[in-house]
Amino acid sequence: MVLKSDFDDIVIPSEPLHEYFGRLWSRHPERTALVDNLTGERLKYADFLAYVKKISGCLQGGGVKAQMKVQYFLKDSIVAFCTMQALKFANASIVLCRPHEKMTTREYVYQVRDSGVEYILCDPETVTLVSDTFKEYSDVARTKVIFFGNRELLEPYADSLNVVLFDDLLETDTTWTPPECKSAAEDIAIITYTSGTTGKPKGAKHPVKSLTGQSEMIIRGPKTFQDGDVYLLATSLFYAFEVSFSEITLNVGGTVVLARTDVKINFPEIVERNRITVAIILEVSGRAIMATAPQFPRYRDQMKSLRLMMFCGSVLQPKFAKLMSDFFSPCLFSNNYGMTENFAVSFTGNSRDMECSAGRPLPNVSIKIVDMNSREELPDGSVGELMLKSDSLMVGYLNETAESRNIEADGWLRTGDLAYIGADDRSIHLVDRCKQIIICMDDTLSPGELEEILREHEAVEQAVVIGVPHDELGEAPTAFVTVRPGFLADAALSAELRERVRKLTSIYKHLYGGVYFCSWDQVPKTGNGKISRLSLRDNFLKGKVVCTKPE
Repeated sequence: MVLKSDFDDIVIPSEPLHEYFGRLWSRHPERTALVDNLTGERLKYADFLAYVKKISGCLQGGGVKAQMKVQYFLKDSIVAFCTMQALKFANASIVLCRPHEKMTTREYVYQVRDSGVEYILCDPETVTLVSDTFKEYSDVARTKVIFFGNRELLEPYADSLNVVLFDDLLETDTTWTPPECKSAAEDIAIITYTSGTTGKPKGAKHPVKSLTGQSEMIIRGPKTFQDGDVYLLATSLFYAFEVSFSEITLNVGGTVVLARTDVKINFPEIVERNRITVAIILEVSGRAIMATAPQFPRYRDQMKSLRLMMFCGSVLQPKFAKLMSDFFSPCLFSNNYGMTENFAVSFTGNSRDMECSAGRPLPNVSIKIVDMNSREELPDGSVGELMLKSDSLMVGYLNETAESRNIEADGWLRTGDLAYIGADDRSIHLVDRCKQIIICMDDTLSPGELEEILREHEAVEQAVVIGVPHDELGEAPTAFVTVRPGFLADAALSAELRERVRKLTSIYKHLYGGVYFCSWDQVPKTGNGKISRLSLRDNFLKGKVVCTKPE
Protein backbone atom coordinates (compact mmCIF):
# COMPACT_ATOMS: atom_id res chain seq x y z
CA MET A 1 0.00 0.00 0.00
CA VAL A 2 1.39 3.40 -0.98
CA LEU A 3 2.46 5.50 2.01
CA LYS A 4 1.55 9.17 1.76
CA SER A 5 2.51 12.11 3.94
CA ASP A 6 0.53 13.04 7.04
CA PHE A 7 0.61 16.58 5.67
CA ASP A 8 -1.58 17.86 2.85
CA ASP A 9 0.09 18.22 -0.52
CA ILE A 10 1.22 21.75 -1.28
CA VAL A 11 1.55 23.85 -4.42
CA ILE A 12 5.21 24.21 -5.39
CA PRO A 13 6.12 27.75 -6.53
CA SER A 14 6.88 27.99 -10.23
CA GLU A 15 8.96 31.18 -10.01
CA PRO A 16 12.70 31.22 -10.85
CA LEU A 17 15.19 31.07 -7.99
CA HIS A 18 16.11 34.75 -8.06
CA GLU A 19 12.45 35.64 -7.50
CA TYR A 20 11.78 32.91 -4.92
CA PHE A 21 14.88 33.56 -2.80
CA GLY A 22 14.75 37.30 -3.38
CA ARG A 23 11.21 37.41 -2.02
CA LEU A 24 12.01 35.39 1.11
CA TRP A 25 15.41 36.90 1.88
CA SER A 26 14.19 40.51 1.69
CA ARG A 27 11.69 40.17 4.58
CA HIS A 28 14.19 40.74 7.42
CA PRO A 29 16.80 43.24 6.17
CA GLU A 30 18.30 43.94 9.62
CA ARG A 31 18.59 40.34 10.79
CA THR A 32 21.89 38.43 10.56
CA ALA A 33 21.87 36.06 7.60
CA LEU A 34 25.41 34.70 7.58
CA VAL A 35 28.24 34.28 10.11
CA ASP A 36 31.84 33.12 9.68
CA ASN A 37 32.68 31.06 12.78
CA LEU A 38 36.45 31.59 12.35
CA THR A 39 36.58 35.34 11.71
CA GLY A 40 33.33 36.47 13.31
CA GLU A 41 32.36 38.30 10.10
CA ARG A 42 28.60 38.81 9.75
CA LEU A 43 26.25 39.82 6.97
CA LYS A 44 22.77 41.21 7.52
CA TYR A 45 20.10 40.06 5.08
CA ALA A 46 20.10 43.42 3.27
CA ASP A 47 23.87 43.29 2.74
CA PHE A 48 23.80 39.57 1.94
CA LEU A 49 21.19 40.00 -0.79
CA ALA A 50 22.98 43.03 -2.24
CA TYR A 51 26.31 41.15 -2.29
CA VAL A 52 24.72 38.12 -3.97
CA LYS A 53 23.31 40.34 -6.73
CA LYS A 54 26.63 42.16 -7.10
CA ILE A 55 28.54 38.89 -7.56
CA SER A 56 25.86 37.55 -9.89
CA GLY A 57 26.09 40.65 -12.08
CA CYS A 58 29.88 40.38 -12.26
CA LEU A 59 29.66 36.69 -13.19
CA GLN A 60 27.20 37.62 -15.92
CA GLY A 61 29.63 40.28 -17.11
CA GLY A 62 32.39 37.66 -17.13
CA GLY A 63 30.42 35.47 -19.52
CA VAL A 64 28.32 33.22 -17.27
CA LYS A 65 24.96 32.84 -18.98
CA ALA A 66 21.73 31.11 -18.02
CA GLN A 67 22.03 27.30 -17.88
CA MET A 68 25.79 27.27 -18.38
CA LYS A 69 27.39 24.51 -16.31
CA VAL A 70 29.64 26.03 -13.63
CA GLN A 71 31.68 23.85 -11.30
CA TYR A 72 31.61 25.06 -7.69
CA PHE A 73 35.02 24.01 -6.29
CA LEU A 74 35.46 26.45 -3.40
CA LYS A 75 36.23 26.03 0.28
CA ASP A 76 33.55 27.42 2.57
CA SER A 77 33.69 31.16 3.23
CA ILE A 78 31.23 34.02 3.16
CA VAL A 79 32.38 34.97 -0.34
CA ALA A 80 32.04 31.36 -1.54
CA PHE A 81 28.59 30.93 0.03
CA CYS A 82 27.37 34.16 -1.57
CA THR A 83 28.84 33.08 -4.90
CA MET A 84 26.80 29.88 -4.86
CA GLN A 85 23.65 31.95 -4.35
CA ALA A 86 24.84 34.35 -7.07
CA LEU A 87 25.03 31.47 -9.54
CA LYS A 88 21.39 30.67 -8.75
CA PHE A 89 20.48 34.31 -9.37
CA ALA A 90 22.20 33.97 -12.77
CA ASN A 91 20.21 30.75 -13.48
CA ALA A 92 23.45 28.83 -14.00
CA SER A 93 23.60 25.04 -13.58
CA ILE A 94 25.85 24.51 -10.54
CA VAL A 95 27.99 21.36 -10.60
CA LEU A 96 28.91 20.53 -7.00
CA CYS A 97 32.45 19.22 -6.59
CA ARG A 98 33.64 17.04 -3.72
CA PRO A 99 36.18 18.72 -1.37
CA HIS A 100 39.64 18.69 -2.95
CA GLU A 101 41.26 16.61 -0.22
CA LYS A 102 38.83 13.81 -1.10
CA MET A 103 39.61 13.73 -4.82
CA THR A 104 42.49 12.52 -6.97
CA THR A 105 43.36 13.84 -10.44
CA ARG A 106 41.83 10.69 -11.93
CA GLU A 107 38.52 11.28 -10.14
CA TYR A 108 38.48 15.00 -10.83
CA VAL A 109 39.07 14.79 -14.57
CA TYR A 110 36.24 12.26 -14.86
CA GLN A 111 33.79 14.74 -13.35
CA VAL A 112 35.02 17.64 -15.50
CA ARG A 113 34.67 15.55 -18.65
CA ASP A 114 31.36 13.96 -17.72
CA SER A 115 29.70 17.23 -16.70
CA GLY A 116 31.05 19.30 -19.59
CA VAL A 117 31.49 22.33 -17.34
CA GLU A 118 32.18 25.64 -19.06
CA TYR A 119 33.50 27.43 -15.97
CA ILE A 120 35.38 26.24 -12.89
CA LEU A 121 35.38 28.33 -9.71
CA CYS A 122 38.47 27.50 -7.62
CA ASP A 123 40.60 29.04 -4.86
CA PRO A 124 44.11 28.64 -3.37
CA GLU A 125 43.03 25.38 -1.70
CA THR A 126 41.69 23.76 -4.88
CA VAL A 127 43.69 25.34 -7.72
CA THR A 128 46.55 22.82 -7.54
CA LEU A 129 44.25 19.93 -8.46
CA VAL A 130 42.70 21.98 -11.28
CA SER A 131 46.12 22.95 -12.63
CA ASP A 132 47.53 19.42 -12.41
CA THR A 133 44.49 18.12 -14.27
CA PHE A 134 44.80 20.71 -17.02
CA LYS A 135 48.50 19.89 -17.49
CA GLU A 136 47.83 16.16 -17.77
CA TYR A 137 44.63 16.24 -19.83
CA SER A 138 44.73 18.72 -22.69
CA ASP A 139 41.08 18.13 -23.67
CA VAL A 140 39.85 19.89 -20.51
CA ALA A 141 42.45 22.67 -20.50
CA ARG A 142 40.19 25.00 -22.50
CA THR A 143 37.68 25.24 -19.64
CA LYS A 144 37.50 28.77 -18.24
CA VAL A 145 38.62 29.23 -14.64
CA ILE A 146 37.64 31.97 -12.17
CA PHE A 147 40.19 32.14 -9.35
CA PHE A 148 39.14 33.32 -5.88
CA GLY A 149 42.44 34.60 -4.50
CA ASN A 150 45.11 37.22 -5.10
CA ARG A 151 47.36 37.49 -8.13
CA GLU A 152 50.48 36.33 -6.29
CA LEU A 153 48.84 33.05 -5.25
CA LEU A 154 47.75 32.42 -8.83
CA GLU A 155 51.15 33.10 -10.40
CA PRO A 156 52.54 29.50 -10.21
CA TYR A 157 49.48 28.22 -12.10
CA ALA A 158 48.78 31.04 -14.54
CA ASP A 159 50.47 29.39 -17.53
CA SER A 160 48.41 26.20 -17.26
CA LEU A 161 44.99 27.81 -16.80
CA ASN A 162 42.58 29.83 -18.93
CA VAL A 163 41.95 32.03 -15.91
CA VAL A 164 40.50 35.33 -14.70
CA LEU A 165 40.67 36.70 -11.17
CA PHE A 166 37.39 36.95 -9.26
CA ASP A 167 38.57 40.29 -7.82
CA ASP A 168 39.01 41.64 -11.35
CA LEU A 169 35.43 40.64 -12.18
CA LEU A 170 34.18 42.38 -9.04
CA GLU A 171 35.90 45.60 -10.05
CA THR A 172 33.82 45.73 -13.24
CA ASP A 173 30.78 46.21 -10.96
CA THR A 174 28.44 44.93 -13.69
CA THR A 175 24.79 45.43 -12.77
CA TRP A 176 22.85 42.20 -12.28
CA THR A 177 20.00 41.61 -14.70
CA PRO A 178 17.29 38.96 -14.30
CA PRO A 179 18.42 35.95 -16.36
CA GLU A 180 16.57 34.18 -19.12
CA CYS A 181 14.45 31.38 -17.62
CA LYS A 182 12.39 28.65 -19.28
CA SER A 183 10.51 27.02 -16.43
CA ALA A 184 11.09 25.69 -12.92
CA ALA A 185 10.70 22.16 -14.28
CA GLU A 186 13.16 22.59 -17.17
CA ASP A 187 15.97 24.82 -15.91
CA ILE A 188 18.64 22.77 -14.12
CA ALA A 189 19.78 24.43 -10.89
CA ILE A 190 22.08 21.84 -9.28
CA ILE A 191 24.02 18.83 -10.55
CA THR A 192 25.34 16.65 -7.75
CA TYR A 193 27.28 13.44 -8.26
CA THR A 194 26.34 10.06 -6.85
CA SER A 195 28.93 7.68 -5.44
CA GLY A 196 28.49 5.52 -8.53
CA THR A 197 26.47 2.47 -7.56
CA THR A 198 27.51 0.59 -10.70
CA GLY A 199 31.05 1.93 -11.00
CA LYS A 200 31.06 5.44 -12.43
CA PRO A 201 29.54 8.36 -10.47
CA LYS A 202 26.51 9.92 -12.16
CA GLY A 203 25.46 13.57 -12.18
CA ALA A 204 21.91 13.92 -10.84
CA LYS A 205 20.18 16.88 -12.51
CA HIS A 206 17.93 18.85 -10.17
CA PRO A 207 15.64 21.45 -11.74
CA VAL A 208 14.69 24.71 -10.05
CA LYS A 209 11.52 23.12 -8.68
CA SER A 210 13.64 20.55 -6.78
CA LEU A 211 15.11 23.35 -4.68
CA THR A 212 11.92 25.34 -4.21
CA GLY A 213 9.96 22.13 -3.69
CA GLN A 214 12.32 20.83 -1.02
CA SER A 215 12.18 24.13 0.81
CA GLU A 216 8.39 24.37 0.79
CA MET A 217 7.92 20.69 1.68
CA ILE A 218 10.07 20.99 4.82
CA ILE A 219 8.87 24.46 5.87
CA ARG A 220 5.17 23.66 5.46
CA GLY A 221 5.41 20.02 6.54
CA PRO A 222 7.39 19.05 9.66
CA LYS A 223 8.50 22.65 10.29
CA THR A 224 11.94 21.35 11.21
CA PHE A 225 13.43 24.82 10.76
CA GLN A 226 11.88 27.70 12.66
CA ASP A 227 11.96 31.48 12.43
CA GLY A 228 15.17 32.68 14.07
CA ASP A 229 17.03 29.35 14.06
CA VAL A 230 20.83 29.39 13.91
CA TYR A 231 22.01 26.52 11.68
CA LEU A 232 25.56 25.15 11.76
CA LEU A 233 26.88 24.40 8.27
CA ALA A 234 29.39 21.88 9.55
CA THR A 235 30.61 20.03 6.46
CA SER A 236 30.69 21.50 2.95
CA LEU A 237 28.38 22.85 0.27
CA PHE A 238 29.35 19.85 -1.85
CA TYR A 239 26.75 17.91 0.09
CA ALA A 240 23.21 18.34 -1.20
CA PHE A 241 21.74 18.32 2.32
CA GLU A 242 23.95 21.30 3.31
CA VAL A 243 22.86 23.22 0.20
CA SER A 244 19.23 22.47 0.99
CA PHE A 245 19.25 23.03 4.77
CA SER A 246 21.26 26.26 4.62
CA GLU A 247 18.81 27.64 2.03
CA ILE A 248 15.82 26.64 4.15
CA THR A 249 17.35 28.31 7.22
CA LEU A 250 17.54 31.57 5.26
CA ASN A 251 14.06 31.06 3.84
CA VAL A 252 12.57 31.04 7.37
CA GLY A 253 14.59 34.07 8.48
CA GLY A 254 17.31 32.20 10.37
CA THR A 255 21.10 32.49 10.45
CA VAL A 256 23.63 30.20 8.76
CA VAL A 257 26.96 29.77 10.56
CA LEU A 258 29.89 28.53 8.46
CA ALA A 259 31.97 26.31 10.76
CA ARG A 260 35.09 26.39 8.54
CA THR A 261 36.85 24.06 10.96
CA ASP A 262 36.65 20.44 12.05
CA VAL A 263 33.57 20.38 14.28
CA LYS A 264 34.56 16.98 15.64
CA ILE A 265 37.34 18.65 17.65
CA ASN A 266 35.61 21.62 19.27
CA PHE A 267 31.88 21.20 18.75
CA PRO A 268 30.85 22.61 22.19
CA GLU A 269 32.88 25.80 21.65
CA ILE A 270 31.36 26.40 18.20
CA VAL A 271 27.84 25.86 19.52
CA GLU A 272 28.38 28.21 22.47
CA ARG A 273 30.12 30.95 20.49
CA ASN A 274 27.39 31.11 17.85
CA ARG A 275 24.38 30.02 19.94
CA ILE A 276 23.64 27.24 17.46
CA THR A 277 20.08 25.93 17.64
CA VAL A 278 20.10 23.34 14.82
CA ALA A 279 22.88 21.03 13.63
CA ILE A 280 23.04 17.94 11.47
CA ILE A 281 25.24 15.01 12.34
CA LEU A 282 26.60 12.00 10.46
CA GLU A 283 27.55 8.80 12.25
CA VAL A 284 31.36 9.03 12.17
CA SER A 285 31.29 12.72 13.10
CA GLY A 286 28.78 12.01 15.87
CA ARG A 287 30.95 9.33 17.43
CA ALA A 288 33.98 11.64 17.29
CA ILE A 289 32.07 14.53 18.91
CA MET A 290 30.87 12.29 21.72
CA ALA A 291 34.45 11.11 22.26
CA THR A 292 36.09 14.56 22.28
CA ALA A 293 33.46 16.88 23.77
CA PRO A 294 33.96 15.69 27.37
CA GLN A 295 37.46 17.23 27.32
CA PHE A 296 35.62 20.55 27.71
CA PRO A 297 34.62 20.70 31.42
CA ARG A 298 31.52 22.77 30.61
CA TYR A 299 30.51 20.92 27.45
CA ARG A 300 26.90 20.26 28.48
CA ASP A 301 26.40 23.87 29.49
CA GLN A 302 28.10 25.04 26.27
CA MET A 303 25.62 23.08 24.15
CA LYS A 304 22.47 24.26 25.93
CA SER A 305 21.39 26.47 22.99
CA LEU A 306 20.86 23.36 20.82
CA ARG A 307 17.18 22.90 20.06
CA LEU A 308 17.43 20.15 17.45
CA MET A 309 20.00 17.60 16.29
CA MET A 310 19.30 15.94 12.94
CA PHE A 311 20.80 12.64 11.79
CA CYS A 312 21.24 11.41 8.22
CA GLY A 313 23.59 9.50 5.96
CA SER A 314 23.23 5.88 7.12
CA VAL A 315 20.89 3.39 8.75
CA LEU A 316 20.54 4.44 12.39
CA GLN A 317 21.25 1.61 14.82
CA PRO A 318 19.45 1.47 18.22
CA LYS A 319 22.66 1.48 20.30
CA PHE A 320 23.99 4.59 18.57
CA ALA A 321 20.57 6.28 18.78
CA LYS A 322 20.55 5.72 22.55
CA LEU A 323 24.08 7.13 22.89
CA MET A 324 23.04 10.23 20.94
CA SER A 325 19.87 10.75 22.95
CA ASP A 326 21.71 10.49 26.26
CA PHE A 327 24.68 12.61 25.23
CA PHE A 328 22.84 15.58 23.67
CA SER A 329 19.89 15.59 26.06
CA PRO A 330 17.71 17.62 26.54
CA CYS A 331 17.65 18.81 22.91
CA LEU A 332 15.23 17.29 20.40
CA PHE A 333 16.21 14.81 17.71
CA SER A 334 15.08 14.15 14.17
CA ASN A 335 16.20 11.29 11.95
CA ASN A 336 15.79 11.93 8.24
CA TYR A 337 16.21 9.95 5.07
CA GLY A 338 17.37 11.39 1.78
CA MET A 339 19.50 10.71 -1.26
CA THR A 340 21.42 12.45 -4.02
CA GLU A 341 18.56 11.94 -6.46
CA ASN A 342 15.90 13.54 -4.27
CA PHE A 343 17.43 15.49 -1.34
CA ALA A 344 15.31 14.82 1.80
CA VAL A 345 12.48 12.28 1.57
CA SER A 346 11.20 11.80 5.11
CA PHE A 347 11.61 13.10 8.67
CA THR A 348 10.75 11.72 12.07
CA GLY A 349 8.92 14.04 14.39
CA ASN A 350 11.11 16.07 16.74
CA SER A 351 11.38 14.05 19.95
CA ARG A 352 13.51 13.67 23.09
CA ASP A 353 14.63 10.21 22.01
CA MET A 354 16.31 9.57 18.68
CA GLU A 355 14.05 7.31 16.62
CA CYS A 356 15.58 4.54 14.52
CA SER A 357 12.84 4.75 11.92
CA ALA A 358 13.24 7.20 9.05
CA GLY A 359 9.89 8.74 9.88
CA ARG A 360 7.06 9.65 7.57
CA PRO A 361 7.17 11.15 4.07
CA LEU A 362 7.30 14.89 3.52
CA PRO A 363 4.37 16.58 1.75
CA ASN A 364 4.17 15.70 -1.96
CA VAL A 365 6.15 12.47 -1.37
CA SER A 366 4.78 8.95 -1.91
CA ILE A 367 6.53 5.73 -0.82
CA LYS A 368 5.96 2.09 -1.65
CA ILE A 369 7.90 -1.14 -1.05
CA VAL A 370 8.27 -3.64 -3.90
CA ASP A 371 9.64 -7.15 -4.31
CA MET A 372 13.18 -7.09 -5.71
CA ASN A 373 12.41 -9.65 -8.41
CA SER A 374 8.72 -9.48 -9.30
CA ARG A 375 8.49 -5.70 -8.67
CA GLU A 376 5.09 -6.39 -7.07
CA GLU A 377 4.02 -4.05 -4.27
CA LEU A 378 4.51 -5.59 -0.81
CA PRO A 379 2.28 -5.28 2.28
CA ASP A 380 3.31 -3.38 5.41
CA GLY A 381 5.99 -5.17 7.40
CA SER A 382 7.59 -6.85 4.36
CA VAL A 383 11.16 -5.93 3.36
CA GLY A 384 11.76 -4.89 -0.23
CA GLU A 385 13.14 -2.05 -2.34
CA LEU A 386 11.92 1.42 -1.39
CA MET A 387 10.38 3.32 -4.32
CA LEU A 388 9.42 6.98 -4.20
CA LYS A 389 7.69 9.79 -6.04
CA SER A 390 8.41 13.37 -5.09
CA ASP A 391 8.24 16.98 -6.22
CA SER A 392 11.93 17.39 -5.37
CA LEU A 393 13.04 14.47 -7.53
CA MET A 394 15.81 14.89 -10.09
CA VAL A 395 14.83 14.82 -13.76
CA GLY A 396 17.52 12.26 -14.59
CA TYR A 397 21.27 11.82 -14.88
CA LEU A 398 23.72 13.61 -17.12
CA ASN A 399 24.53 11.54 -20.21
CA GLU A 400 21.85 9.08 -19.16
CA THR A 401 21.49 5.72 -20.88
CA ALA A 402 18.64 3.24 -20.73
CA GLU A 403 20.76 1.13 -18.35
CA SER A 404 21.55 3.99 -15.97
CA ARG A 405 18.04 5.43 -15.82
CA ASN A 406 16.31 4.50 -12.56
CA ILE A 407 13.09 6.52 -12.83
CA GLU A 408 10.32 4.33 -14.19
CA ALA A 409 7.87 5.48 -16.83
CA ASP A 410 5.19 6.25 -14.24
CA GLY A 411 7.56 8.48 -12.25
CA TRP A 412 8.65 6.10 -9.47
CA LEU A 413 12.35 6.24 -8.49
CA ARG A 414 14.15 2.99 -7.69
CA THR A 415 16.17 4.02 -4.63
CA GLY A 416 18.25 0.88 -4.18
CA ASP A 417 17.49 0.90 -0.45
CA LEU A 418 15.97 -2.04 1.43
CA ALA A 419 13.18 -0.99 3.77
CA TYR A 420 9.76 -1.82 5.12
CA ILE A 421 6.75 0.20 6.24
CA GLY A 422 5.92 -0.48 9.89
CA ALA A 423 2.62 -2.31 10.28
CA ASP A 424 1.83 -0.38 13.46
CA ASP A 425 3.32 3.10 13.03
CA ARG A 426 3.40 3.16 9.19
CA SER A 427 6.84 4.78 9.38
CA ILE A 428 9.70 4.01 7.01
CA HIS A 429 12.24 1.57 8.47
CA LEU A 430 15.52 1.29 6.56
CA VAL A 431 17.15 -2.14 6.70
CA ASP A 432 20.14 -2.05 4.37
CA ARG A 433 21.23 -1.12 0.88
CA CYS A 434 20.62 -3.27 -2.14
CA LYS A 435 22.53 -0.68 -4.15
CA GLN A 436 26.27 -1.12 -4.15
CA ILE A 437 27.66 1.61 -1.93
CA ILE A 438 29.91 1.76 1.10
CA ILE A 439 29.82 4.62 3.62
CA CYS A 440 33.31 5.34 4.96
CA MET A 441 34.27 8.49 6.88
CA ASP A 442 30.71 9.75 6.25
CA ASP A 443 31.32 9.64 2.49
CA THR A 444 29.82 7.21 0.00
CA LEU A 445 31.90 5.20 -2.44
CA SER A 446 31.29 2.60 -5.11
CA PRO A 447 32.87 -0.83 -4.63
CA GLY A 448 32.81 -1.22 -8.41
CA GLU A 449 35.43 1.50 -8.81
CA LEU A 450 37.82 -0.23 -6.40
CA GLU A 451 37.17 -3.63 -7.97
CA GLU A 452 38.08 -2.24 -11.39
CA ILE A 453 41.36 -0.86 -10.02
CA LEU A 454 42.20 -4.20 -8.39
CA ARG A 455 41.36 -6.23 -11.52
CA GLU A 456 43.75 -4.10 -13.56
CA HIS A 457 46.63 -5.65 -11.58
CA GLU A 458 48.24 -8.57 -13.42
CA ALA A 459 47.97 -10.91 -10.40
CA VAL A 460 44.23 -10.45 -9.86
CA GLU A 461 41.75 -12.84 -11.44
CA GLN A 462 38.64 -11.55 -9.65
CA ALA A 463 37.93 -9.00 -6.93
CA VAL A 464 34.94 -7.93 -4.88
CA VAL A 465 34.83 -5.14 -2.30
CA ILE A 466 32.41 -4.82 0.61
CA GLY A 467 32.01 -2.49 3.58
CA VAL A 468 32.74 -4.07 6.97
CA PRO A 469 31.33 -2.32 10.08
CA HIS A 470 33.95 -0.18 11.82
CA ASP A 471 33.53 1.93 14.98
CA GLU A 472 35.60 4.89 13.74
CA LEU A 473 35.10 4.78 9.96
CA GLY A 474 31.48 3.63 9.77
CA GLU A 475 32.38 0.97 7.21
CA ALA A 476 35.87 -0.15 6.19
CA PRO A 477 36.31 -0.99 2.48
CA THR A 478 37.52 -4.59 2.40
CA ALA A 479 38.65 -6.56 -0.66
CA PHE A 480 38.24 -10.26 -1.42
CA VAL A 481 40.63 -11.28 -4.19
CA THR A 482 41.17 -14.40 -6.28
CA VAL A 483 44.74 -14.64 -7.59
CA ARG A 484 45.72 -15.81 -11.08
CA PRO A 485 47.76 -19.01 -11.44
CA GLY A 486 51.48 -18.38 -11.05
CA PHE A 487 51.12 -15.58 -8.48
CA LEU A 488 51.44 -15.84 -4.70
CA ALA A 489 48.61 -14.74 -2.42
CA ASP A 490 51.03 -13.34 0.13
CA ALA A 491 51.66 -10.25 2.26
CA ALA A 492 53.69 -8.61 -0.51
CA LEU A 493 50.80 -8.81 -2.99
CA SER A 494 48.35 -7.62 -0.33
CA ALA A 495 50.50 -4.55 0.36
CA GLU A 496 50.91 -3.89 -3.37
CA LEU A 497 47.15 -3.97 -3.97
CA ARG A 498 46.41 -1.71 -1.01
CA GLU A 499 49.06 0.77 -2.18
CA ARG A 500 47.64 0.73 -5.72
CA VAL A 501 44.20 1.70 -4.42
CA ARG A 502 45.74 4.33 -2.12
CA LYS A 503 47.54 6.05 -5.00
CA LEU A 504 44.55 6.12 -7.35
CA THR A 505 41.72 7.05 -5.01
CA SER A 506 40.64 9.49 -2.32
CA ILE A 507 41.38 8.83 1.34
CA TYR A 508 37.91 7.53 2.20
CA LYS A 509 38.17 4.86 -0.54
CA HIS A 510 41.31 3.16 0.79
CA LEU A 511 41.18 -0.52 1.78
CA TYR A 512 41.08 0.01 5.54
CA GLY A 513 39.64 -3.48 6.03
CA GLY A 514 42.57 -5.04 4.18
CA VAL A 515 42.81 -7.64 1.43
CA TYR A 516 41.55 -11.20 1.88
CA PHE A 517 42.52 -13.93 -0.58
CA CYS A 518 39.94 -16.60 -1.35
CA SER A 519 38.70 -18.93 -4.07
CA TRP A 520 35.92 -17.50 -6.22
CA ASP A 521 33.42 -20.11 -5.06
CA GLN A 522 33.52 -18.46 -1.62
CA VAL A 523 31.82 -15.37 -3.08
CA PRO A 524 28.00 -15.76 -3.04
CA LYS A 525 26.13 -15.24 -6.31
CA THR A 526 22.50 -14.47 -7.10
CA GLY A 527 20.33 -16.75 -9.22
CA ASN A 528 21.49 -15.02 -12.40
CA GLY A 529 25.18 -15.27 -11.45
CA LYS A 530 25.72 -11.75 -10.14
CA ILE A 531 27.84 -11.13 -7.05
CA SER A 532 25.79 -10.77 -3.87
CA ARG A 533 27.75 -8.32 -1.75
CA LEU A 534 25.12 -8.35 0.99
CA SER A 535 25.43 -12.14 1.34
CA LEU A 536 29.23 -11.96 1.26
CA ARG A 537 29.24 -9.39 4.04
CA ASP A 538 26.82 -11.42 6.14
CA ASN A 539 28.82 -14.63 5.61
CA PHE A 540 32.09 -12.87 6.41
CA LEU A 541 30.76 -11.36 9.64
CA LYS A 542 29.50 -14.82 10.66
CA GLY A 543 32.91 -16.38 9.92
CA LYS A 544 31.57 -18.45 7.02
CA VAL A 545 34.02 -17.27 4.33
CA VAL A 546 37.15 -19.39 3.90
CA CYS A 547 39.89 -16.84 3.24
CA THR A 548 43.35 -15.68 4.32
CA LYS A 549 44.64 -12.23 5.22
CA PRO A 550 48.45 -12.25 5.10
CA GLU A 551 50.10 -9.40 6.98
